[in-house]
Amino acid sequence: VDPEYALGYAGLANTYSLMSLYGLRPPTEVQPLAREAARRALEIDDSLAEAYAGLAAVQWSYDWDWDAAEQSYKRALSANPNYASGHQWYGELLASRGRLDESIAELRMAMELDPLSVQIRGVLGSYLLLAGREQEGVDQLQQTVELEPRALYALWVLSTYHLVRGDTEVGADYLRRTLEIDEAPIIVPLLAFQHVAQGRPDQARKVLEKLDEISKDRWVSRYNYAAVYVALGDTDAAFENFRMAVEERSDMLVYLETDMTLGSIRDDPRYDEILDAVGLVRWAD
Repeated sequence: VDPEYALGYAGLANTYSLMSLYGLRPPTEVQPLAREAARRALEIDDSLAEAYAGLAAVQWSYDWDWDAAEQSYKRALSANPNYASGHQWYGELLASRGRLDESIAELRMAMELDPLSVQIRGVLGSYLLLAGREQEGVDQLQQTVELEPRALYALWVLSTYHLVRGDTEVGADYLRRTLEIDEAPIIVPLLAFQHVAQGRPDQARKVLEKLDEISKDRWVSRYNYAAVYVALGDTDAAFENFRMAVEERSDMLVYLETDMTLGSIRDDPRYDEILDAVGLVRWAD
């Protein structure tokens, strides 16, 4: 990176932050690098929206400093109100805190600014589902897949939604299409939910072995193992893995309350302990 190129450092910060989420590197390895790059970008240009967004991502998904992250996203959008990704990411943070109406407004703004982004369209659809606007959310997600048949996020959300609500065959078909695109560690645990719903618990348990296999080439968060144990109904093992996810600073933990697969464990007091560790409060049913 050119030592005086602020936007280059900002892009580097955002790339580092996404690497652990997508299973490329552990957060303890890349998030400090993301922070360093974002701060260097701001030293060069303290009016750069992308730099504030890069810093916000670290504050949110690694530091779990929700208020600081929100302020950084607001500064990003103040610097550039037309920053579509900034509206998307800020909307994701708001949704994680249960502020779904505000979140949906941010996602709609992002979609107006970047109408061809299938990621933004997919995230909007997922939050419409969480807000109880199910038909609107499903329509949004299906339209996204019609726009781009390989829209990974939208397919993943559709598979999750249908499996959780008991539409097993529909969910299984969406999951097949999702995994054909990418057997990402954050997607693979859904196979366990599918196998359990289809009466194949032994096959569901083998998903743990699949994650072990994937971990030879990609970083796999203990959050993903916890999700499999939730599907298996082994809550003790699930919470043991969630605690390990806290120790590894898994960025997936910021999505605890928006994870549709965790309904069966939210009444367990240990769930509140994990929320507290991440700085979240319960809002999801």
